[in-house]
Amino acid sequence: MIRNSILIIALLLAVTTVAAQDAISPFEGASHHYQVEQHDGNTYQWQVYQELVPLVVADVQDYDFLSGESTSSVDVQWLKAGIYYLMVVESDPGGCNNLKVLRIEVIPNNLKFAVGNVESESCYEASGNDFIVALHFQDNEGKPLGQEHFPIDVTFSVDGEQQPSQKISYFKQELEIGSSLYATQSNQNTLVLVSLDEATDSKNIKIRPDQEKRTHEHQIFARPELSFDGDLDELVLGSRRSFVVSGEDTWAYSWLLKTPNGKTIALNAQEAKTEEVLLDELGEYQLQVRAKTPNGCDGDWATQTFLVKESEPQLLAVADQATTSANQQLVISILENDFGVDERTSVSIPEGTEAGGFISFNSEDSTVTYYPPQNYTGEDRFTYELCDDQEPANCSQAEVVITVEPGIAEAASPIAVHDINVGWIDQQIEGNVLTNDLFYQGASFSVEIVTIPDEKAGKLTAFDRQTGAYVFEPTPGYFGEAIFEYRVCKMIESGDALCDNGMVTIQIADYNQTNLPPIGNGDVVITKANQTVSGNFLMNDFDVDGDPISVKGVSQSNLPGSLDWNKNGSFSYTPETDFVGELSFNYQVCDDQGNCSWSTVIIYVLPADLIDGLLVAIDDAVFSVDQEVIEGDLRTNDQGLQSGGTFSRVPGGGPQHGTVTVTSDGHFAYYPALSGDMPYFDRFVYQVCSTQNEGGCSYATAYILVNPVAPLAVIDAEKVELGACQTIVLDGSSSEGQGQLTYAWSPSSFLSDATSPKPSFTPGESAWYYLKVSDLAGRSHTDSVYVEVFDAPQTMLDDQLYVSQPTDVIMLDASESSGEQLTFNWWTEGDALIVSGAQTATPEVSGLGTYYLEVTDRFGCSAVDSVVVGLLLQVDAVNDTLGLLINTFADINVLRNDIPQGQLKPQSVSIVAPPEHGVAIVSSDSMITYTPDQFYAGRDNFVYAVCDFMNHCDEATVLVMINSEPLFIPNAFSPNGDGINDYFEIIGLNQYERVRLRVVNRWGSLVYESLNYGEGEGRDGLWDGIANKGVRTGGGQVPTGTYYYVLDLGDGSEKLTGYIYIDR
Repeated sequence: MIRNSILIIALLLAVTTVAAQDAISPFEGASHHYQVEQHDGNTYQWQVYQELVPLVVADVQDYDFLSGESTSSVDVQWLKAGIYYLMVVESDPGGCNNLKVLRIEVIPNNLKFAVGNVESESCYEASGNDFIVALHFQDNEGKPLGQEHFPIDVTFSVDGEQQPSQKISYFKQELEIGSSLYATQSNQNTLVLVSLDEATDSKNIKIRPDQEKRTHEHQIFARPELSFDGDLDELVLGSRRSFVVSGEDTWAYSWLLKTPNGKTIALNAQEAKTEEVLLDELGEYQLQVRAKTPNGCDGDWATQTFLVKESEPQLLAVADQATTSANQQLVISILENDFGVDERTSVSIPEGTEAGGFISFNSEDSTVTYYPPQNYTGEDRFTYELCDDQEPANCSQAEVVITVEPGIAEAASPIAVHDINVGWIDQQIEGNVLTNDLFYQGASFSVEIVTIPDEKAGKLTAFDRQTGAYVFEPTPGYFGEAIFEYRVCKMIESGDALCDNGMVTIQIADYNQTNLPPIGNGDVVITKANQTVSGNFLMNDFDVDGDPISVKGVSQSNLPGSLDWNKNGSFSYTPETDFVGELSFNYQVCDDQGNCSWSTVIIYVLPADLIDGLLVAIDDAVFSVDQEVIEGDLRTNDQGLQSGGTFSRVPGGGPQHGTVTVTSDGHFAYYPALSGDMPYFDRFVYQVCSTQNEGGCSYATAYILVNPVAPLAVIDAEKVELGACQTIVLDGSSSEGQGQLTYAWSPSSFLSDATSPKPSFTPGESAWYYLKVSDLAGRSHTDSVYVEVFDAPQTMLDDQLYVSQPTDVIMLDASESSGEQLTFNWWTEGDALIVSGAQTATPEVSGLGTYYLEVTDRFGCSAVDSVVVGLLLQVDAVNDTLGLLINTFADINVLRNDIPQGQLKPQSVSIVAPPEHGVAIVSSDSMITYTPDQFYAGRDNFVYAVCDFMNHCDEATVLVMINSEPLFIPNAFSPNGDGINDYFEIIGLNQYERVRLRVVNRWGSLVYESLNYGEGEGRDGLWDGIANKGVRTGGGQVPTGTYYYVLDLGDGSEKLTGYIYIDR
């Protein structure tokens, strides 16, 4: 008999580079040396197993025997993480075997690789912009990776795009990034992002990227590109010229100038503009420049050629003289007598003249329009300048002298036409009393204050006796009228003074109060004797509240002549026959709320020889709530327009807070310069000139009072309700205000654009949302809306239901589903049938299968769920048998033979009765891990329970056999009588009570059978290759060949099958 001993012992390790624990738990990819005691004459066979019970050989892709596979020592490289069993079988010459096993836990490797540096930079190259990224590879201890791991296959991405992998050699550890892998342009900086993905070494071991150094940023800087400023086609000999290119101030420039004689000059300038260069040679020059950026990138040379030629004729401006009448504009062609003027000549004209006149230049016909100072007579002058386009420019100046002669009204007495002005409470008001006065021009004139305003209204803080300009400061908080009187006088040839007094009425309005009386600005009417004149009282009147106004009454006692009027303000007046002089009357203007105020109409009746052909501009007052544009008609109250007149804005006459355009027919458009000062007022001076050059020009002031409407934020709803699936628009587009409005929603969360009047709201949380609408003046208003978001509908439905018979009718219940005003829709597929209630929460159904439910709330948001109706089957937990070696553990899938398959709930497995000699725990769904007590061998059992999805349960017992040796079935024996392997010896059978063995030949014929196979009392013994079944029964040796066996261990486990080769 051959003695067999099986021992599971620890290997004697002879490890030269790692500790013993490392050999038991090596890193993935590591190589280790294992050794057992050497016995002369014995043979050794090493093998790696995945499992011991039953024996499962490990995949050869998971490890590699490097040497010594048939000796007492071996070198193993572990290629994949996991649990392995390294087994060595030692056989002596007598046939005795010694088995040794070591449990190896291969842990994932800690190999890493990273970029050598996280950033680099270069300058753009037209030929290509390839670059490299240095790589560092580290082993499990953080040391550089050894040469045996190379070449390494590295995968990577460029700008988020996966690239073909590259093989990295030990001597060149770098990635090559070609220009074709990314896009770049010469005129802009480019950032290239290289990201490491993973690597695999020569042994197919994965190497992970270092998360902190897995990306590399490569900056490619654009090279500077230059272009020349200005035209350099031809320059003049002897001139000095600096040269300019367009470029950045931070660049450093290099300039080269090649002269016509071939000499190259390096200019000193390192900026975009050179110093002045003397051009002292005739012919073609070549100018070159290039720039270098602060990061060291040079641009290409930019080249420009130009010619230097002889100078052209000298530019010369010649003086001009002209004559006009007082208040009459004049057009002068100032270039007609000048020399050397062409299309390249520039003309510089001053805005004003020596005496205070104004000038405008028409570049299309090279004419100057001269506007004399109002009522000025005498000599006036200005100087203009001509320049060519050379560098430096050649220029010439000339003087224009204009004689302003007296007009036809020089001998007439002055008329101080009564003035109006308007302004807001607590704001300084400016004006000029002479603007609209008549006939005061002459050799000399004077203006003075006769009476000052009432001190309760305010005071004049400035008055210019030369120009008539004044400044009025209202008393704080005062609103109403402020009146003062002035006198204008002119001296005539006799030495006498001709004088007239005028009144100035200032209306101070209050924007802080409402329901105030209308503001009536006095009217001025000029007519000639024996002629009827018409007009409208309300032309300059307004109500700051915006109420309609009308004329309620007129006080006309002692008025010479006849007056007819209407409530709408229109009137006509006919003076007494041959009456000449000044007269006045009062009228009362009222709003529709009954608030009234009085105002005065002044009528000047002049002799026919003085007024015929005379144009008279009358002051205007305009009130508006519009802050974008204010439009009006200046003609409505002006006099003498029957023969035609041209309107224009007087240069220098305002406005101060905006801009205005005046058309020749008297229409104007005023555009405010918006600021935070609201409301505000402004003024501008205009003139109307006779088209027949008889009446000259007349001047007046248009006063503008603006009280813009403050913005009003309007949201189209106070509350919005929506479902979780909806997107709605919060509509604030109905908000009102003047000019361009800005919108600000808060909070901004869940809004598509918090600055839009109509942002989209994506369902988030219920909240108040506020819209702030602001105008350009900084005024704002806020409105709010409450947005309530209702939760999405949710279904409450069983996952599975079971019936006893397929045709049973049951009720499905989704009544616990939540949502706003839910509707239900059930449907099914296949043989399942909805009997009734498909649109309710509780339908009746019949048949096995899946029933689907969609619930929809009142907002159209829906949720879908399903329930499976299955057939109720009896749960049958079947007993299991488990065999394992002493001091080991095992996992068993207890559900693999339980009934019904697929209908049991894996999570329901539980231990009902624990084992006596060990521990059983549910380690995962359907898996129980059993661990016997240390050094215990024998039988043990435990009871588990399992349930289906309807909580129908059953119990079963797991029988555990803890053996001191493993079951080993050889695949060959040689019954030739030499005493070695003469029997079919199956190791480990003594742990089973009754073992049955059947052997058949390759034709399926039974040649051997044992009902209790094995050695020992009551056993049949071992097979020696002699048939006990079939034709050779009782003494025939079976021939050499392959036979097949079926082994039944008698413990309820699956039968073992395999082959055995008999060699004689």
